[in-house]
Amino acid sequence: MSKQRKPDLAKNNYSDLEKRVDDLMATERTLQDKKEQLAAEESELVPRPNLPMDDKKLDIKVLREEDIEEPEDVALPVADEQSSAEQPATESTNEEAPKSAPDELEDTTTDKAVQDIIAKEGDTSLAVADKAAHPPEPKQSLLSKLKHAIGNWWRSPIKRNSTLFAAAIAIILVGIVPTSRYFVLNSLGVRSSTSVRVIDHSSLQPLRNVEVRIGDRAALTDETGYATLKDLRLGDRDLHVSRRAFANRTLNITLGWGSNPLGEYWLYPTGSQYVFVLEDFLSGSAVSEAEVISDDVSALADQDGLARLTIDAEDDAPQLNVNVYAEGYRTETVVIDANTTEQQTIRLVPHLRHFFVSERDARRDIYAIDADGESEELILEGTGYENDNMTLLAHPDYNRLAVISTRENVRNDDGFLLSNLTIIDADDDYQETIATSERIQLIDWYGDYLVFLQITEGASGTNPERHRIVRYNYRTERVITLATSNYFNSVMPVGPYVYFAPSSIFQETETNLERIHVIDDERETVLERESWSLFRTSLNNLTIATNNQWYNYSLVDDTNQALSEAPVNPQNRFYKQNPWDDTIFARAERRDGQGLIVLERTDQTGEEILQEAPGAGYPLRWLNKTTVVYRVNTLDETADYVVSTENGNTQKIVNVTPASATERWYSY
Repeated sequence: MSKQRKPDLAKNNYSDLEKRVDDLMATERTLQDKKEQLAAEESELVPRPNLPMDDKKLDIKVLREEDIEEPEDVALPVADEQSSAEQPATESTNEEAPKSAPDELEDTTTDKAVQDIIAKEGDTSLAVADKAAHPPEPKQSLLSKLKHAIGNWWRSPIKRNSTLFAAAIAIILVGIVPTSRYFVLNSLGVRSSTSVRVIDHSSLQPLRNVEVRIGDRAALTDETGYATLKDLRLGDRDLHVSRRAFANRTLNITLGWGSNPLGEYWLYPTGSQYVFVLEDFLSGSAVSEAEVISDDVSALADQDGLARLTIDAEDDAPQLNVNVYAEGYRTETVVIDANTTEQQTIRLVPHLRHFFVSERDARRDIYAIDADGESEELILEGTGYENDNMTLLAHPDYNRLAVISTRENVRNDDGFLLSNLTIIDADDDYQETIATSERIQLIDWYGDYLVFLQITEGASGTNPERHRIVRYNYRTERVITLATSNYFNSVMPVGPYVYFAPSSIFQETETNLERIHVIDDERETVLERESWSLFRTSLNNLTIATNNQWYNYSLVDDTNQALSEAPVNPQNRFYKQNPWDDTIFARAERRDGQGLIVLERTDQTGEEILQEAPGAGYPLRWLNKTTVVYRVNTLDETADYVVSTENGNTQKIVNVTPASATERWYSY
């Protein structure tokens, strides 16, 4: 008797299961449609289960095990050979196929496919949920990664100690091995410099315009033979030294960190040599600070005034033009035979020119002339209106001259002939009248400044500021008033100062002896009393006369001392300081009817009589370090001479017409 199937007790759950299966099948179809998208994400498409049925909709019902009844007369489909082989054998006495048990009703292949779909869906859902729960961390910056790496390195003793040890070894090796050290320093951009002095082996004097080269860096030696190269790579380098008419040299040097002074190197002459002896025209003494130049080739003189000029033999010409330069001397140009072997003696003359007045053709002209009496030149032509009170003041350092004259024939309302102050520059061929007044008194030159005193034009005699001490700038042509008074009892230049004694006439307050620094404009009181006269009685002292007392003022410590009695016969000494050596002063005076030119030095006591001659005296001017101009004024002549401070040799320059100078307060 066949069994009857029990009623489907799982009917209530069937619809839910069917819906879930439909959803899973819909998921499979969706995955099929998005096959390309899933392939890009490297996900494999879930294959469709190999079910033993056509493509019709699968009808699946799930029954509870206890609710399933096996019908008696149900015919099962015949399985294929493989399925039959897999089915277990059952004991049966007949030849019919064994009947399946209730548990074999469901197809295992379908169940596996469904389980795979469910698993795949679960994995996808879990991945989405996990991505939402754990968003990806933001991308770290390079600095953050670096900090993280350093932190990991520092927290690892093995890594940290190993790295530090390796770095220490590397530093030691770099410090010990020069090649490694220079390679590292050069890689870091470290550069060095070097200097060298090149000497002529034949004269033992420095060589100028010698090319010194290291790599692509080159320089020429200066007048002292030195050349400096900068921005050089460190290590072993080749130094190339070359100059025309000398054998070139190449030396291997090592440049370290720093300045690397290399000292002196000799060059050996290979060309033709010419020997020159340079001497002072007046004293005959050797001139050591001199240079002989021909084109771009030069030679320096030694302490004996000897200079050896070496020139390429292949460049020799029939004649050779040579220029000679020396500090304080005129540039000399000579032409010598290129084939000569004789020593050439060149006499050097001071470069400053001497200015003088000469009355020719009934006019008083101003001339410039060299110390040897050569190259006379008219620099200011007279007009015929000049009177006897012409005053000349030459600049101590330049060929520049200040002239006071009446040459322009300008008169005031009363017909009084006014004075003109004219500036002349003999080198620049320049002249200009900068002031016109009833009275102009030159004081001195101070660099580019000319200081003078003048009466204010149009001021009355009772004006408390009628007289002015004025500073004129030659470069800017600017005029500044330094001091004013109705009248100045005395004015005296001393060093960088101008000492002045204002009169008390028409002044509301008491006047004092004062001084002003010409360059810095610093004004100071020297003596709190009106002073009537000033005398420079020695190199370091002033003698001051007041209405009832005499004082001695020290120029060394700026102190005053009252004298117990008046000096018997105070004499003013007008000192002219040597511009090339500020410790030497020259002055003139008369003794026993003779004129004296005297030298005094601040570092020595006593004095040196440089020249003694009738009528010798002012004006004085230094033409260079060893040459002084003075004037001789006698019944026989009025002429200007030069004297050497080295041996006292003298030489006449030219006859002149007498003119005033600044050694007298009332020079005009």
